[in-house]
Amino acid sequence: MQLNLSLALPMRKSLFIFLFLLPALVHAQYKITGRVLDSASRHPVAGATVFLADALVVTATTADGSFTLENVRNGQYSLVISAVGFGKYKQSVNVHDNIELGDITVSLRAVQLNEVKIIRNKSFNKKYYKMFAAKFLGVTQNAKSCSILNPHVLNIRYDDDKDVLTAGSDDFLEIQNKALGYKLKYLLENFISDEESQSLYYDGVAAFEQMDGNASRQKKWDKNRVKAYKGSMMHFLRSLIANQMTEEGFTVYKLLRQTISDPGADSLARERIKQYKLLIAQGLPEQQMLTYWRQVSHQSTTLHKLIEKPLKISNILKKTDQKGIFALTYPFALYIIYNKDNVYRESVITFKSDYTLFDLNGSILDPETVFIEGSWSNNRIADSLPVDYQLPQN
Repeated sequence: MQLNLSLALPMRKSLFIFLFLLPALVHAQYKITGRVLDSASRHPVAGATVFLADALVVTATTADGSFTLENVRNGQYSLVISAVGFGKYKQSVNVHDNIELGDITVSLRAVQLNEVKIIRNKSFNKKYYKMFAAKFLGVTQNAKSCSILNPHVLNIRYDDDKDVLTAGSDDFLEIQNKALGYKLKYLLENFISDEESQSLYYDGVAAFEQMDGNASRQKKWDKNRVKAYKGSMMHFLRSLIANQMTEEGFTVYKLLRQTISDPGADSLARERIKQYKLLIAQGLPEQQMLTYWRQVSHQSTTLHKLIEKPLKISNILKKTDQKGIFALTYPFALYIIYNKDNVYRESVITFKSDYTLFDLNGSILDPETVFIEGSWSNNRIADSLPVDYQLPQN
């Protein structure tokens, strides 16, 4: 995920985009079945963990290596298999019916001696782990109740010359989010935090599991999850598919960015700084947005001009020739405002490609096709919901 502090999500060059009307949002539930075998011996691999990345769907293989993932919603997922002593297996599945994967083979993992310690002393470890945790988990209210239980599996490197923090994990990070009531296992594959460009990119695979709790705690978690969902990118993309963007509280504008020489000419940045100072004075927690607009105001080579005529869904959303896959596209940056139920959020999407693809769950398929700024860029692991999250029925 690339964020501008901003998000990034495989682009299909051959994908054909249609311009006709979109169907209503429909979610059925399906099964995915298969069997896991050792690639060398062809013996069944029992006890392997099988899950859909970033979703609440997980199981384990039986004695004969077979597995069944149940209650799978429509959407595109990464199916991941993890077994002790074997290399990780991952494949993409686009679910709109029951799927039989047949036999899947996994290979024994080669044992490698790791003699180089990237972080050599405790003070260095503590300092840069704290930097990593703030970037990875976030600094929102939910982040205060989110922790990594096994930080020793992390490899962290800091480049003093470039002011760049990078990280990865040898095994799944075990993350406990007491604010949203989730336990996560997250295999961190890439993490790059660049202070000079104020950008952050990370990716990996995560397995979500709901925490156990009494009725009171479950009610609190439900409330916090709804709060995390409202105004999120997931909420926005789902509202487009359902043709309910305005009704759900979103307004989208065209944002022009032009090269300038006078930083004081950016009236939009000055207006937003004034607005958020007033909100903070009234006791509202908007310090992050104030910091963002101050950063924008110091980018002296760019003028931000907001075209105040709202865009329609048909201006930015197209259906593709792949079932359940949609394209978000526009020749300019999108300025997205969420204003409903006493919640106000501003975010910016800048396209790094002609379009970005997403599925019925509102999950972007390739984070490297977009660049996210504003409120959405502040939502990290501590504010993450499973991609198959659904609002409570009541």
